[in-house]
Amino acid sequence: MLGYHDSPYCNFDLWSPNPTRWGNNAIENRAFSPYCKHQQECEDVIRDILNGVTSFSLDDDFDESDLEYINNELLKHGITAKLSLS
Repeated sequence: MLGYHDSPYCNFDLWSPNPTRWGNNAIENRAFSPYCKHQQECEDVIRDILNGVTSFSLDDDFDESDLEYINNELLKHGITAKLSLS
């Protein structure tokens, strides 16, 4: 989804200005997009757990720090969860 094209016409990525490469209306792909995608997936898991979902299929690399973040966010809503990466 967030292909790393070297083009100012990508409709699926976040971009930042870089007039030196593509001219005055130019944009350049930045590493912020993968971070946003990953963070959004964490937020989606939190939302889904709050809505009763108990199993997930993720297309991103999650690690223990992500589970810790999700657990901390769930605790704010009074929910204790046993999350695992398996």
